[in-house]
Amino acid sequence: MYKKGIAILVTLALGMSFMMGTETKAANMAGRPDIEVFYSSYNDLDLQYTLSNLTDEKNLYFQESFQSPGDGAAPIVVDPSVTYQTWQGFGGSLDGASIYHLNKLSDSDYEDALTDLVDADEGNGYNWMRLSIGCSDFTPDAIEAGDYGPYGENAGSGYWTYDDTPDEDINGDGIGDVDMDLSGFSIGRDADAGIISTLQDILAINPHVRFLASMWSAPAWMKKNESIIWQNGQCDPELKEGCYEVLAEYYCRFIEEYENNGIHIDAVTLQNEPDIKIGYPCMFFTPENQIRFANCLGQAFVSHGITTKIWGMDANEFETWNYAVPLLQSEASEYVDGIGFHNYGGIPMYYPNTLKNVFKDKTWNITEMTVGANKLVEYMRNNINSYLYWVTYYSLDMDGHTYGPGPSFWSKPQSDDADHWSLSQLSDDGAGGYRKNAKYYVFGQFSRFINAGSVRIASSENDGYISNVAFSNPDGSISLVVVNRIPVQNTNSDPDTPDRQIQVMTPDGMFTDVIPGDTVATYRWYPTTGKALSKSGMTISASDTYSGYEPAQAVDDLPKTLWLSGCDQYAGQQVTLSFDSTRYVSQLSLFSDRDFLDDYPAGIKVETSVDGNNWLERSISNGTPGVTNISLGGRVEAKYIKLTLTSGKNKWWSIGEIALFDSQNSTDPAQLSSQVITDKSGWGVQASSGRFIEEYSDRSGWFSVSEIHGWNDAGSEMFDGDQNTRWTSGKAQESGDSVNIDLGTLTLFDKIELDCGSDNGISFRVLASQNGISYSEIGTFYGNAGTTVIRFDNLQTAKCLRFELTEGRNDAWWSIYELRLSHPQNMGLIDGVPTWISGVSLEGQAIDGDLNTFWRSAENQTKSDGYTTSYLLNLGYSRQVSGVSINSGSEMWTCLDEYEVYVWNDGEEAKLVAKGRGSISVTDIRFARTDAKYIWIKAGRNSDRPFVIAELNVFR
Repeated sequence: MYKKGIAILVTLALGMSFMMGTETKAANMAGRPDIEVFYSSYNDLDLQYTLSNLTDEKNLYFQESFQSPGDGAAPIVVDPSVTYQTWQGFGGSLDGASIYHLNKLSDSDYEDALTDLVDADEGNGYNWMRLSIGCSDFTPDAIEAGDYGPYGENAGSGYWTYDDTPDEDINGDGIGDVDMDLSGFSIGRDADAGIISTLQDILAINPHVRFLASMWSAPAWMKKNESIIWQNGQCDPELKEGCYEVLAEYYCRFIEEYENNGIHIDAVTLQNEPDIKIGYPCMFFTPENQIRFANCLGQAFVSHGITTKIWGMDANEFETWNYAVPLLQSEASEYVDGIGFHNYGGIPMYYPNTLKNVFKDKTWNITEMTVGANKLVEYMRNNINSYLYWVTYYSLDMDGHTYGPGPSFWSKPQSDDADHWSLSQLSDDGAGGYRKNAKYYVFGQFSRFINAGSVRIASSENDGYISNVAFSNPDGSISLVVVNRIPVQNTNSDPDTPDRQIQVMTPDGMFTDVIPGDTVATYRWYPTTGKALSKSGMTISASDTYSGYEPAQAVDDLPKTLWLSGCDQYAGQQVTLSFDSTRYVSQLSLFSDRDFLDDYPAGIKVETSVDGNNWLERSISNGTPGVTNISLGGRVEAKYIKLTLTSGKNKWWSIGEIALFDSQNSTDPAQLSSQVITDKSGWGVQASSGRFIEEYSDRSGWFSVSEIHGWNDAGSEMFDGDQNTRWTSGKAQESGDSVNIDLGTLTLFDKIELDCGSDNGISFRVLASQNGISYSEIGTFYGNAGTTVIRFDNLQTAKCLRFELTEGRNDAWWSIYELRLSHPQNMGLIDGVPTWISGVSLEGQAIDGDLNTFWRSAENQTKSDGYTTSYLLNLGYSRQVSGVSINSGSEMWTCLDEYEVYVWNDGEEAKLVAKGRGSISVTDIRFARTDAKYIWIKAGRNSDRPFVIAELNVFR
C-alpha cells in the first residue's frame, strides 16, 4: 500500500503551518503566563487529561520571594548550571505487525496516524524508530501461516529473512546449506508489506526521523540449528563457522538497499537479545562471538564506506556485565558507538551511570521497553541518551488469533518495577479506525517537550511518589516533567494516587502547582536569566568550613556535594569567588540541597571587584529556601565576587551549587531578532570540501625521549610504520612514568592513536607544549588493549607531547608500537595559527540580505570521519557573538542536517561552541557569548541534500 504522495502533500501543508506557528509563538509570548502547563492522565482507566494544555487555566507566574514548602509539598529545585547527557531521541518500533495495521487504515486515517506519531508540530514528534532486519517475532506472516511461535504444528513456518532461497541443499533436508555470495538476498518482502513506502511517508512528514535496525535471526542456512527459531532438543542457534563475514555482508546489503530507497539506517544493533533461545526468531551469541561479529561488521562497514553506527548488547540490563563490558573492553570497541538495553528484568537502570565515565565516547540507549512515566524519568536520570518503546500499533485479535507478545508481555510483576503492562501507542477503535491509547499521551509529555539535542539539567531527586526530570532545549527553553503516581505493576490498575502540591524553585523564581493523582505534568518556560556561565577557572574560599564540606564543592557541578559552614550564621560571615579573568555577571543563584533547604542566608550583601582591592556594593537582600536569587542590578564586569552575611540566624549556612548568569546571554527566542548584527559590511566568506581527518604520513622528523631511560632516544620504533617494532619501558608500569614526543615543528591535530598491543596503560594524561619547556594538560584518558583513539573537540597545536601514566600496572611493561596524529585537511598552521589553506571563494550570497539568493555547497552533506562540507565566515575583526541563524529560505527542505560550529580569533585555536541537528527552514544555534573573528559551520551526515544558506545572521 503506497501512499507517499498523499503524505507529502500533507507534510507541505504542515510544514508551512509549522513555520507560521513558530513566528506566532514568539509574538504571543507577551502577556501569557510565564510557564506553559500540560497534563496527561497516567493510566487507562481515567483519561481525564490527554496532553491537555492548561496554561491559561493554571496561570502560573514566577514569584521572586520563596517560602519553605508546607507540609506534604514536594520541593523541586532546578539548576540549569549543572548539565548531564545530551538527548538524542524518543520513539519506538515499526515492527511488521505495526506496519500491517497502519496500512489497513483508510488513506485519511493512515495520514493522521503517521502525523500523530512523528510530526514535530502536530504530533508526538517521535524521531527514533526501530526496524527489524528481516522479520521479528511481531509479524503477521506467522499468523497467516497458521501458528505463532512454538505453540503449534507449524512452529516457525511464518518467519522469514532476506535470504531464504539459498542455491544449494547438500543433505536433502529442504534447507539450503550455503548462499555465501548472497545471490538470493532481497528486501522485496519489506516492499510488498508496505514497510518501505511507510518509512518514506514518515520521512516526508519528518525528515529528521532516524532509524535503528535490529536482527532477530540470520537466515537458517547460516545457523548451526538450521532454523530461524529454536525448539527444545535443537543445538544452540549460533552462527556456523565461516558465516561471520557473510552475515556482515548481509547487514551491508540491507543498509545499502534501504539507502537506495531513500532510507538511511543511522544505527544497527549486533543482535536482538543475543542471550536467548526461544520459539520465535532468535540467534544466540556468546559474549566472545558477539565481539567477533562486531569486528567483522565494523570492518565490513569500513570496506563498504558505510557510516551507520553499531550498538552492542541490545539485551536485558542484567546482561550488562556479560555482554556490554567485555565488548567495550575488546579490540572491537573502536567500531561500537553505543549500548542498547532492554529492561524486562525490572532492575533500575543504573548501568549507564556505572559505565559512562569509563567509556566516555559511547551512548546508552533503551532499544526496547514499554513502561510508565516514572520509569522514563528513571531512565533519563540515569543518563540514557535515547528511548524506544516496543510496538507502535497492536491488535489483540487478528482473525481470531493473537500474535506475538504484547508491548510488555514478558514483564515480571515486581512491585518496584512500575507500570510495565500497557496497550500500545495506537490500536483499533472497533469501527475500522484507530485510537490513541494512554501511553501515547503519557509519552507525548516527554517527546513533545524534550527535543533532540536537549541537555539534561540538575533537578531534585524523587520525593515519595513525585519524580521529575528537567532538560534545557536547543531553543533555550527548559522543560520539567513531573510524575505523580504510586508505583504499581500495570497501568490498567488505578492506585488512586492522592493529589500532591509541588514547589518548583529556579533561577527565574518559584512557582507552585497541585498535580492530580495518576497524572504526568510538563512545565515549559524560557529563562530570562540567560544561560549559566561556565564554572571553569572559578575558585572559592569561605571564612568558615565544616570538615570535609569544602567550599570547592559549591562550584563542582555536583549537586549532591555541598559546602557547609559548620556554625550558626553570623553577620560578617563570607564566601568569596574569583575567576581566571573578568566576566560579565548579572545574577547569582545559590542552590541548597533538598535536605538543607532552610540553610539559606538570613541576609546577604554582594560586592564585586576587578582587582581584588577595590569593591563595589551591588546588592543587599534576604535569602530564600531552596534557591537564593541575587540580582546585581545590571550587567556587571567582575573578577571577584564577595558574599557577606548582613545578619545571623540559628542555622548553618550551606550551598550545594553556585550558578552565575549573564542576562545578555539570553535564550528567549523573542529576544533573538534584537540581537542580530545588521551591518555585514566587511565580512568575508569561504567554503571548502574534502575529508575532515587526514593522517600525518611523514613522521621522519619526529623523535621521542623517556624519563624511564634517562632521556635517551628510545622511541623511533613508534614512527617507523612497522607494527612489529615498538618502544617499550622494559619494566612494570608505575604512576608517573612518561614518554615525550618531539614533533619537530608546531603541529595541528585533533586525534591521537596509540597502538600499544596488550601493554597499554590503564589511564594516562596527555600534556602539550609549544616550546618544549612549559607543558599544559590537554586531557586524561583510559587506555585500551590494541589501539587507543583519543579525539579532541577543539583543534590542538603542539611541538611536543608528553604521555604520563596516572595508574600503575604490575602485569605489563608499557609499550607503543605506533603513534599517529590526524589533522583537518583544509586547515593548516601559518605562524602557529590554524588557518584555511584552501577553499572556494564565494559571492557572499549567504550574507547579502536577500532571501532570494543562495549559497549552495557543491556536494551533499556527508560525514565519515568528520564533516566534509563547511562554511567559514570572517567578521573582519573580533567582536562578541552568541550564535548564528541559518535561513534556507524557499529551499526549506534542503536544510542543515548535523552541524558543528567553531569560533576563534587571529592567533587562537578554533574552539567548538555548538553541535546538533538542524531544523526545517531556520536553524538557530546558540552558544555562550564569546569574542570571535571567525565562525566556522561544518555540515554533515549521509544525505541526499547539499548545504544551502539563503541568509546567515549572527547574534551579538
